[in-house]
Amino acid sequence: MSTNNNHAGADDPVAAIVEQAYIEAGYGKETEHSVLVADPDKMKARAFEIVKEKVVSDPKQKSAESISQGELYAAVFPKGPGADPDSIDLLSPEEYEARRSLVRRVWNLTNPGRQGYIQKRLGDQSSLVLCRTMIMRDLDEVKGCYVTDHPDLIMVDSLRPQVEALVRQANNLARHFDMLGVRHPELEKRMLSELGTGMTKAAAALPRGSGGGGSQETQGSEA
Repeated sequence: MSTNNNHAGADDPVAAIVEQAYIEAGYGKETEHSVLVADPDKMKARAFEIVKEKVVSDPKQKSAESISQGELYAAVFPKGPGADPDSIDLLSPEEYEARRSLVRRVWNLTNPGRQGYIQKRLGDQSSLVLCRTMIMRDLDEVKGCYVTDHPDLIMVDSLRPQVEALVRQANNLARHFDMLGVRHPELEKRMLSELGTGMTKAAAALPRGSGGGGSQETQGSEA
């Protein structure tokens, strides 16, 4: 078995550093030619194991029990470029870019949406919900994540950001509507009709509680 440091291409030193980081962390697999290359699935599985242990059961302990973006990277890639904070200023430009790429890949797994990798796996195994938020490290606010069953934390750090995003979308739509109305006032009735149709569809897609039977997606899955 051999390790191919140039598997990502000799002309792409950043990609080569990234692949080497995978292999050094134990996230490798052999090709049919017995060459060891990066295995993203192993990295994802390790990230999941780390995050699922960051359970917050008390809102007062949110920062203490969460894991920051940088901490998660260092836990997944303990030998990766810049995993030791004392080494970050010593990185070459290529190593620094490789670190940014690796941090991004790991953090993307914590997408708190229902299709996020870790979020989906949590749902397959438990009732825990993955949340992203800003947490305190010393005197600085940094990106962090955690998992929880605590109702207040779920409301504040999981549902509320989605609701706020919906409100922002509505505000953007209102401004867009106004822009079109100023430029083409003759389209007002048609635009209002289109807006009414969209609002009806949006209302039908939103949950209505146990009395209303839930969203159309939920109803369809139960049929």
